[in-house]
Amino acid sequence: MNPRDIFRLTAALGALGAGAAATASAAVVAAQAAAAKRRPGIDPRTAPDLPAVVGDERDPLVRIVVLGDSIAAGVGAPDPADSLGGLVIGRLAAAGYRVQARSVAVPNSRTVDVKIQASRALITSETDPYDIALIAVGAMDATGWSGLDEVERATFRTVSALRNAGVQVVLATTPDLGAATAVRSPLRALWGRRSRQVARVQQDAAESTGARVVNLVETTGTAFAGDPSLLAEDGFHPSRDGYRAIAAQVAPAVIDTATRSRS
Repeated sequence: MNPRDIFRLTAALGALGAGAAATASAAVVAAQAAAAKRRPGIDPRTAPDLPAVVGDERDPLVRIVVLGDSIAAGVGAPDPADSLGGLVIGRLAAAGYRVQARSVAVPNSRTVDVKIQASRALITSETDPYDIALIAVGAMDATGWSGLDEVERATFRTVSALRNAGVQVVLATTPDLGAATAVRSPLRALWGRRSRQVARVQQDAAESTGARVVNLVETTGTAFAGDPSLLAEDGFHPSRDGYRAIAAQVAPAVIDTATRSRS
């Protein structure tokens, strides 16, 4: 953990009421954060691939690209149909669309990294452009203490680039990492607080461009905090049921975006 991160942790602990003990507590949190990085995790290479095409060929075609981090990639999902992208695609098909899908998501990405993913998606789809981009990112910004200004700028630039190219965007913010069982408090409490801050700036930046936003802290935080089974065995990534809980919030926004884009 670098000095900038320790400074931010100390400030955050003070805001949580640690007072004069904030500096000492920051040392504890720094040790917890270092231990969290060494915790056994799910191999990101196990993220399932998205099905290329789903739905009846007689239905209207929707081309969708998925961008973002481990949640976007589906780390922790046992098979493609249980990943966030797979679940959303399945619901789109059930709503009467034929879906052509591709994922360019990269596990462990921060918001600033998604701009590269967006550029790759746009370059490779010039002759066959996407209709919708589903972005799910922010967890690594919350746990890694990315600057909020940096997150806001990166969100705005990425979403703007996609929308300027004619792609409709649905952004799923960071989830509430205060529910993660992989770490204990005070780090868990700080992750929760930072998740709310990151989600807020993500939402503000994306909505300013006209994108649709699903604030996962607000819509799924209580569910994850109350049900550990929504987390995978590493206590950090969503489980099969966790992805279903997230998709239940995200899929309606994607379906509505597809419907509006064709009206």
